[in-house]
Amino acid sequence: MESGEPNPYQPPQAELTGSEEGYGSDSAFPPVPFEDVDGQPRFWPRVGGMFRLLFTDPAALADRVPSTEGLGAPLRFALLLAAPMMLLFLVAFGLLGGLMGMTLIAEGRGNAEAPTWIFALLGPGYAIFLALMIVIGVPVGGVVLHGSLWLWGGTRQGRGIGQTLRLCGYYTAFHMLGSLVPVLNMAVALGGPAFLGMGLARIHRTETWRGIVAAYTPMAVCCCLYALLFVVLAGVGALK
Repeated sequence: MESGEPNPYQPPQAELTGSEEGYGSDSAFPPVPFEDVDGQPRFWPRVGGMFRLLFTDPAALADRVPSTEGLGAPLRFALLLAAPMMLLFLVAFGLLGGLMGMTLIAEGRGNAEAPTWIFALLGPGYAIFLALMIVIGVPVGGVVLHGSLWLWGGTRQGRGIGQTLRLCGYYTAFHMLGSLVPVLNMAVALGGPAFLGMGLARIHRTETWRGIVAAYTPMAVCCCLYALLFVVLAGVGALK
């Protein structure tokens, strides 16, 4: 047999690709629009791209989350979308605090009962508190969420906890913005975890039901603990 000719006795070879059926490798997807600086150098078009992808193809948005690493970008995006809520409470608490302070001064009780400058700090204090809740809550919530997914057998594909944290950060961002809209905020609170679970399932390449159940597990546990606390308090009250 001459050199270069195929060997007719060699068994068929399967073509190796860098992706699994139905998913594709992480490198096959571009980063989420907010992190795709090469594709779109301008900041606000990248932010708009996140909403465009969320409403047109949310599954693709979830697929693109694992294309990069790190929690910095999801946290920045969450703080950005929480800014309207911070501004709203900053203005609301500022006006309310100023009104209460002027009322106390008019009644001559401003210095006796409470320093009036405390009311001026209510708005900024809430904004700082909300920012800290995001910075601390996203990692803590992501760990709990990943633990819930592990509990339901959804982490067998070997995806790390870092991708769960990233998804939790982006979900928190949209959740914060949706919570500002009356009536919609109830739908976001009750139905939002279902979409989070779907994204979780796609990222970790597991069944959709595992992701959805894992997303609702922390909420169910909190409800059970609250009910248990209510029963205990009711029992203690009945004994007196």
